[in-house]
Amino acid sequence: MMGNPLKTVLLMRGGKIEKDFPAKSLILGIQNGELSRKDKISEDGERWISLGKHTQLKQYFITKQADTDSESPKTDSDSDSIKPRAEKILVVEDEPPLFKLLEYSLKKAGYNIVWAKDGEEALRFVKSENPDLVITDIMMPYINGLQVLERVKNDPETCDIPFIILSSKALSQDIVKGLELGGDDYITKPFNPDEMLLRIKMTLKRSGRK
Repeated sequence: MMGNPLKTVLLMRGGKIEKDFPAKSLILGIQNGELSRKDKISEDGERWISLGKHTQLKQYFITKQADTDSESPKTDSDSDSIKPRAEKILVVEDEPPLFKLLEYSLKKAGYNIVWAKDGEEALRFVKSENPDLVITDIMMPYINGLQVLERVKNDPETCDIPFIILSSKALSQDIVKGLELGGDDYITKPFNPDEMLLRIKMTLKRSGRK
């Protein structure tokens, strides 16, 4: 039985991963302009399986140790540890591959996930789903993440919903603007999943929703 899953952010330089990784692992990366999964890691070579086109994850990789624990049957003690209510997180992200990466980490941590593919959908879901937290990208068509944030914070019915901005816009003025509009935290891409989960936990705790 393996220990806790290993989650590491890896960077690519010149088409090669700079860091060693476990033999039993799942590697996600950009291969020939597409988000791909490395299917085989051995001395005989490697095989990449395309997961579809992607435009933003140019230097972003997540590796995790193969999770054999998930195949084990639940015991009575496992059932007793399940929380009666998991916090609901609305993820606003127009890139499906990146949403899938977020969804994996968040569901693994026990959160319920709602996906909005753009700002317009996010505003509808904020009303209908009443999420405990919103995680939003900035650069999206129609209504961007900052506009979503501003509208939600200016509405008396939704102004108490905490927001975390998750964006590749890493300049100090971008971060300051997001926080000035009411963002509770700002995470830049690429991000460390463990750090992201800690920030989510602390944001929910500060808001009184955890």
